[in-house]
Amino acid sequence: MTKNDFKLAWRKLLKNKGFTLLNIIGLTLGFTGFILSYQYINRETSYDKWNPHYKDIYQIGLEAEGAFTDETSPSLAPLLKQNLPDIVYAGRKIVYNYGSYPLFGEKTVLIKNAALIDSSAARIFQIENATRTALQKQGSKGCDHGQKPYCRTTIQKRRLKF
Repeated sequence: MTKNDFKLAWRKLLKNKGFTLLNIIGLTLGFTGFILSYQYINRETSYDKWNPHYKDIYQIGLEAEGAFTDETSPSLAPLLKQNLPDIVYAGRKIVYNYGSYPLFGEKTVLIKNAALIDSSAARIFQIENATRTALQKQGSKGCDHGQKPYCRTTIQKRRLKF
């Protein structure tokens, strides 16, 4: 019985090629739309939930003439922590999108999209290096959290001059 049904369906599909193609394209677009919308909703609702304290993390920025930026004065983080007792850590970051990453000494390294964070931001986002956490590496003058190829070739303790 089922073999007969499959033969009948196959003959009908071959007879109406245009309609069959239209049905297959519609089904494909429907599944694709469902998968993309599911991924988008899942990403938006689970953003930063890997951090156990995600409900206590806030980003402060500036709004001017309807445009928002997350860039603030570097002195704002310590000032907020000092004046608001509810703040446990206030982290700072600097992003170098263009140009070069300034190093102390004679040479400048060209690294695109370098980001620097202080130890408070490393505590907030639980950033760790290969051997220890950022909390255990305070006061180190070496490269703690950079990518290994850049650290090996550019930042060595003997070449840094403070």
